[in-house]
This record gives sequence, structure tokens and C-alpha cells, in this order.
Amino acid sequence: MASENTLLREKTPCVDLKLRDWDSIHEMGAMAADLIASDAQDFGTTVLRHVQANLRQSVKRLSHLTSSMKDVPALVIGAGPSLEKNGHLLSSWQDKALLIAAGHAIHSIPTRPSMGVFLDPFEPIQKSAYADIPYCLQGRTHPKTRKCTNGDILYFPDSHFAFEPWLTEEEKLFNAGWTVGNAALAVAVELGCNPIILVGMDYCYRGEQKYAWKKEGADMLRISAVDAEGQNVWTQKDWLLSIHWMQDLARSHPEICFINATEKGMRMDNPIVTKPLPPAPETRGVKAKWEKVLEKAPKMKLCANRMKQWSEHLAACRWNLQRESLTFRENHASKLLLDPLWNIWGPMFEKETTIDLHPIPLKEKQQVQKRLFFNRVIEEHLACLI
Repeated sequence: MASENTLLREKTPCVDLKLRDWDSIHEMGAMAADLIASDAQDFGTTVLRHVQANLRQSVKRLSHLTSSMKDVPALVIGAGPSLEKNGHLLSSWQDKALLIAAGHAIHSIPTRPSMGVFLDPFEPIQKSAYADIPYCLQGRTHPKTRKCTNGDILYFPDSHFAFEPWLTEEEKLFNAGWTVGNAALAVAVELGCNPIILVGMDYCYRGEQKYAWKKEGADMLRISAVDAEGQNVWTQKDWLLSIHWMQDLARSHPEICFINATEKGMRMDNPIVTKPLPPAPETRGVKAKWEKVLEKAPKMKLCANRMKQWSEHLAACRWNLQRESLTFRENHASKLLLDPLWNIWGPMFEKETTIDLHPIPLKEKQQVQKRLFFNRVIEEHLACLI
């Protein structure tokens, strides 16, 4: 879903709202709509450009590894401020669990992870000390992130723009939630890990500190909330949505034990159990099993024929629009790109037409707006195709 850099990058304003003010379905829906609109402001062109760059060389599909690490413990490691204090505890889990670093956590953990998960389309991850581990990426991930590893690349499709799974011939959809921490948790579930333990998943600031071992201040709109200990802290819209998303994911997988071992941080409710990091099991061998799984996974690239079809479908939509027709029969560009974007932006255009003073019937105004919008989306996507 939306990267942390999708929203405004200017000096961060603060909204003084308590978490309880956001606990209604209406308010959560409003936050979700805001983030979806923000992510769709470029009509998915960033995703299109990046998926072409990321899949120009071969990758391995995460969907081919479903349940391959069944009942292997996993630690999903976020880059929250608490990791600065508790990161040293991860060493006892080496080779006894799958250690999954989410985003910036790759720079914060003193123990070699089993893999890293990355989503940010705007800022590539910097090179880390773990350049040989597998990287798990969506198509939207900045292409330079891929270049920071010598290990395998695991691909899972975008969960917002439906055209990407079609382009990559990925039959299985993948819900990656709202943040890279959500995505890392979803990866652990996909692999069949159990139990799954959350570490460094604070989802709130400590003072002005957003990440472990990084003292810079906020870069997004902050919300005043109450953490698990009843302390007033700053959080973000996407983080609040992430917590709800993780709780829903845990409810949908009662067979998995979810443990939140993050010290302090935001409260997480059942079925996620909050308690200190338990002792690591005695059994080793996770590293060898993971390497064997990766070795057997088949490789794939972006299909040139599928990209050609996408260009043809976009052109066919443009041809129809030039004839003032909004009817697209069995057209993937319409179904997977134009219609979903209109569902996001259409209500805003329709609101404008109701206050427009030109003496044209309302329905006709809306049709003109829709054709103009579709034309712009099509032209921008065609310009991105290599």
C-alpha cells in the first residue's frame, strides 16, 4: 500500500486527536480513502515504470513458496524505536526462526536476517551489511533497492493496482496491507510460519524519534494517540490502519499464534497476544531449510507479450474515447485501470460538475469529465511503456 513518502514531505503538522476518536468504522474508512487517493495520485504510473525495471531480470514468485516454511517460527522485525533497546535479543533466534526485516529495519538489527521486505517506490533502501540475503519486493518498489542485494529476489504483486498482477501473470492476489510491516507479516503468513512474533513494531514515535538508530524527526502528518502503557505519543494514519489490518489478519488465521513482543508501542488487541519475547527454541536448521526452499523455486520474468497486450488494450480504449464512447468490451485496461481509478477520483469530479454553472445537462458534464480523465490516464500509461 501507500509508502510513508506518498503524503506531503513538508514540515510535518500535528493533529491533536486521541486514538479513541478514530475507533469508528466511519473514521477508519475516511483514513483509508485518504491514503488510497494519495497512493493513486499518479494513476499508478510509478508502479508501471518500476515493475518493468524490477522484472526485467528474473525473479522468483513468492506464491510458489506458499507454506514452504510451515510451522517454522518467524520474527517480523520493524524499525520502531524499541528495536534500539531490544535488538540484541534477536541473536538467540539465529537459525531457530525465519528473521524477516521490514524496510528500514535492515539497517537497525545487529543480527543477520533471513530476508528483507521492501515496498517504498520513492526512496531506495541503502546498502546494508546483509547484501547477500533475499529481498522480497512488490513491483512498486524502487528499482535501485533491488540492486542492493546479491541474493534472490522474491516477487509479490501490488495489492492496490489490479493491473500489475495481470501484467506479471500472477494468478494469486496478495494483500500487503498499509505498510511494509504489514507486508512482512503477510509474507510470514504466506510461508506458513507459526508462531509469528512481532519485534520493533512500535507504530508510534518516541518523542521525535521515528526509527531505531535514526534520530530525525517526523516526515508525515502526525496524530496524537495513547500507547499500550497509556502514554501520549505521536502516530500516523497509516500506522493506525496497519494495526487494525494486522488484527484482522490474525483473526482470519486462528491456526497461527501471533505474538507482539514489541516493548511499549501501540496497543494490539486479541487475537494478537502481547508479551515479552519468549525464549528461542533449542532446534536449529532454519537457515538450511530456507536455502533449500529458495534453491528449488522457479524463476520468471516480465512477459513481453503481456506488455504488448497491455499497450494494445490502452490504445483500444483511447480509440473508443476518440469516438466519444465509454463502452469498453472485455478490455483489461478498462477493467483493471480506468474503472478502479474512476471509483477513486470520479466522486470528486462529479462534485465539481454539480456546482458548474455552464448550461449543459449534468449527465453530459459528467460524461465529458470521465472521457477527459480516462484520456489523461491512458496517455500517461502509454508514455511509461518501454
